[in-house]
Amino acid sequence: MTFFKNNKLRFFSIICMATMLAFLIPMVQVGGVVGPTRVFAETVDYYQLKVGDEAVIVMETEDAAYDVIKQLKDQFIEPEENVVDVKLTPAVTVEKISVPKNETQPVVENNMSKAMEVLLDTEEADNTYTVKEGDTLWDISEAAGMSIDAIQMENPEMDPENILPGDEISIKKAESLVNVIVEYESQSEVTVPFETVYEEDPEMYVDEEEYVSVEGQDGSKIVTERIVKVNGVTSKVEEIASEVTVEPVTQVIIVGGLERPEPEPEPEEEYEEESYEEESTSSSSSSSSSSSSSSSSSSSSSYSAATYSGSGQDVVNYALQFVGNPYVWGGTSLTNGCDCSGFVYRVFNDCGYAINRWPDDDFPHVSASELKPGDVVRYSGHYTIYIGNGMEISAVNEEQGIRTHPLYYSRGAFWYGIRIID
Repeated sequence: MTFFKNNKLRFFSIICMATMLAFLIPMVQVGGVVGPTRVFAETVDYYQLKVGDEAVIVMETEDAAYDVIKQLKDQFIEPEENVVDVKLTPAVTVEKISVPKNETQPVVENNMSKAMEVLLDTEEADNTYTVKEGDTLWDISEAAGMSIDAIQMENPEMDPENILPGDEISIKKAESLVNVIVEYESQSEVTVPFETVYEEDPEMYVDEEEYVSVEGQDGSKIVTERIVKVNGVTSKVEEIASEVTVEPVTQVIIVGGLERPEPEPEPEEEYEEESYEEESTSSSSSSSSSSSSSSSSSSSSSYSAATYSGSGQDVVNYALQFVGNPYVWGGTSLTNGCDCSGFVYRVFNDCGYAINRWPDDDFPHVSASELKPGDVVRYSGHYTIYIGNGMEISAVNEEQGIRTHPLYYSRGAFWYGIRIID
């Protein structure tokens, strides 16, 4: 009894511990091995590639995961180019995950090519873009991730130089899961075209042929451009700097600034008197022998009158009598002097055709290949009469007077022929 009395407290403690163990053992059995295994079970580490917030590929090692990203970028980086920036959109990140060995393991992608195909998988989508204030085709191209050429092909009716706010542009493109955007800087030498300016010469008539006083020369400049490519397709090209290396030389063309005055018509009585004198002289010369007629034809004071038969050849024969006679600005005298329009005017009027000094709008026009004797040839600032066989006659200038010369002799450009005689 003394022993139990002395160890009463110790026995009580043992009984309490035994009771607690009796309660704990069933609890452990109910939990089974799951509870302790979750705490102490071994795990397997993997590395998953995430596009934005979505996990798309699982790799065995971290190096393999980052190698996929590197190869994805390298696929669209052009060698020997000055690369400024490379980025992926949406962003592609690598995340470590640990999976208990006793759980189902994820599918691991060991084939690098298949991993790339997953990231670059495309899906064609049809969309419509509404043009906003200030938009350019470059802006739309960049926003849509579509090249300008592709946009123009999809919208053949669109005027790329005249897009307006509110216009709807069809956007049809293959959208990739990931876009690789590469930005380059490129330098090149380009030609700077010369400008052309026109200067008036106050002493030169407006109908005289213009001429170049200073020859234009192209310049050159070094241009730095920013080039943006999306998955290898050019999306934007922007000039960010330029430096002129050779200044262009402006071409200067001189044009006439002086209007020709309208020539005053000769007094009617003077014309009649001259015609009478000419006809009288012609009558006397026609009674002469052929040799004396030739002598009269070369004279500057007398000539044969027109036959008025109406043919173009008769007009030519009549005009040829006055070769060698003087040129006088504004004149209409075949003997004392005339200018180019005055010569044509007087020859045709003497031959019975009432034309004015500028018959352009009164008669039909013909081409150079259709010319026949008696047609008037119109140049820029000059009139002649076509003789035939590629020759013509006109009052050329003060130095040369009335003379025959080849077609196109005039310094002005050929305009057309004028058919006065059908």
